Amino acid sequence: MRTVLVFFFFLFCLILSSPSLKAQTESTSLAILYQDSQSETLSSNLTKTLSQNGFNLQDINLTKTITKNLKFPNEMNLSTKEARNLGQALGVDTFLVLKSKIVERADVGATLYGEGFLALAFVNSKSGKLILFDFIEIKQPTLDLAKEEIAKELINKIPSYKKNVLTALEAEFDIPKVDPQDAEAIEIPIEGSKLAEKFDLPEFTSRKPPLYTEMARKMGVSAIVELEIVLRKDGNIGNIEVIHWAGFGLEESAIMAAKELKFEPALLEDTPISCRALIRYNFNLKNQR
Repeated sequence: MRTVLVFFFFLFCLILSSPSLKAQTESTSLAILYQDSQSETLSSNLTKTLSQNGFNLQDINLTKTITKNLKFPNEMNLSTKEARNLGQALGVDTFLVLKSKIVERADVGATLYGEGFLALAFVNSKSGKLILFDFIEIKQPTLDLAKEEIAKELINKIPSYKKNVLTALEAEFDIPKVDPQDAEAIEIPIEGSKLAEKFDLPEFTSRKPPLYTEMARKMGVSAIVELEIVLRKDGNIGNIEVIHWAGFGLEESAIMAAKELKFEPALLEDTPISCRALIRYNFNLKNQR
C-alpha cells in the first residue's frame, strides 16, 4: 500500500512539473476590443506579439460579432456586472479594450507635430474587474512618426503586461482579507421593509468632488465611477471596492474623494451601525472647460 501511495505521489509531482501544464498556467485566452479605427490599425503586430507571449487570441470577427450584439456604449467604462456578462459572452479569461487618439497639432511657432495617446484596459472576465490600465503618450515631429512610435511602445510593453495580467488572474484565487469592522457592515435595508422602519440612513456632512485627471482630459473622456463603501459606525470610512471602473486614473481620484467623506453613521434602533453604501462619481468633460 505504501508503495502504491509513493507511486501516485511521484506521478502527481510529474504531472505538475510537465511542460504542457506549465504552458497552460502561463497563458490566458484573450479577446481584443478596438474602440476606434486608429486602434485597429495596430492589430497586425499586436496580435502577433500577444500570441508570441502566450496569449490565446480569439478570432477578431467573432469578437466583433459578440460585442456588436451586446451593444455596450463604452467598453472602457463598465460595471463589474456588465464586464462579467461581456466576458462570459466572449468566452475568454480576459479581454483587452483599446482606445486611441492620434492628432496633428501646432506649437507656438505654428510648427506642426504629431501627438498620440493610447489607452488600454485588461479586464478579468470572471470578476469583471479592471486588472490593468495603461496610458501611452507620444509626441513626434510628424503624424506618421507618432503612429509608428506609439505602436512600438505598445509592442515593447506586452511582456510586462503579460506578467501583470497573469499575476492578477492568479490572485483571484486568494481569499480576501476583511477587517472585522467591515465584515459586520449591513446592506442598507430596502425601502418599505420592516428593517427599514428601524433604520436611519447615514447623513453626509461633507463631500468633495473628485479631481478630473489629465489623462482623461487628453482623451476627452466622460465616465462614471461607482464605489461600494463601508461607512463605519465610528464615523470612519472602511473598505472601498470599485464596482464601475473607467481607467485614466479616475478610480484612484474617486477613491481619494471617498476617503475624505464626512458623515453621521447609520442608526438601527437609535444605535450606530456600520453599513455599505453605493457612491457614484460622474466625470464630465464638459464641466472641466
